[in-house]
Amino acid sequence: MKAQKKTSSTHPERILISERKDKQRRAKEITQRIMEAAGQLAPLYAALDLGAFDRTTLADAYKTGGQLTHRRYLDHAKAEAVKIESVVLRHSILASFEANTPPYFAKAKEIQANAGMDDRYYLGYITVTDSGAILTNEDAERLVDDCREYITDPELIAKYRQHEAAVNALNALFEDGRAMPLPWFSIFAVDGNGKISIPEDGVNYAYLLHKRTEAEATGKLQSLEAPTTEKQQPPRQQNRKENGVIKGITKEPDRTDPARLRHNKDRPSPDAI
Repeated sequence: MKAQKKTSSTHPERILISERKDKQRRAKEITQRIMEAAGQLAPLYAALDLGAFDRTTLADAYKTGGQLTHRRYLDHAKAEAVKIESVVLRHSILASFEANTPPYFAKAKEIQANAGMDDRYYLGYITVTDSGAILTNEDAERLVDDCREYITDPELIAKYRQHEAAVNALNALFEDGRAMPLPWFSIFAVDGNGKISIPEDGVNYAYLLHKRTEAEATGKLQSLEAPTTEKQQPPRQQNRKENGVIKGITKEPDRTDPARLRHNKDRPSPDAI
């Protein structure tokens, strides 16, 4: 991923190190869920006659289940009841308001019960309208940018530059990635102090240069290991006996080879010792 940076006279350099597509997808899913909930609450809220449905009202539904809105609803009822001259009628109206809970508050409690911390966090990205909520282009752009990961610390930026240089050097070594071998790490040796070097036995540079060798032409896999001129030792000759009579000469694997013994290859049975 190519890094992006933003600089200005008042802001320090910052470098984008991760788009965090996973975080962006989750943020969009949550904001979509919030907008759907707001679309359900808005018409129910309009029936309360408390004014415009706004961000504060939506946040109250998510955080308290509509408790603040319910308090405003009762205060509004009392203010209307005071206008009535008949005390009996006034008390009757107030009792009716308190006994009958409008559908809005049931929906608000349901939303609160199903909401998590992420839902409450992403409320700030939503633009709330009278009929519900929307995610404007400005909201969406801010949401995506806030999901990205940047670095601004000069020391971290310096380390990033070193990393970037190493990546570019590896791409050059592997011819811009066209010939990057699967076990690419085998062309580097690491000592006990964690220092990297070229392996003592060398590296098959012809492989890195795409040069076809005789082995490759015949369909055999090429190795990154440096070609060796060391000859393979022929298998040790052993006499094959049957009933004490030598029947002939066979070429059998050397059972004293440590590598084979470690893997229990051709290990002689106790009866043969």
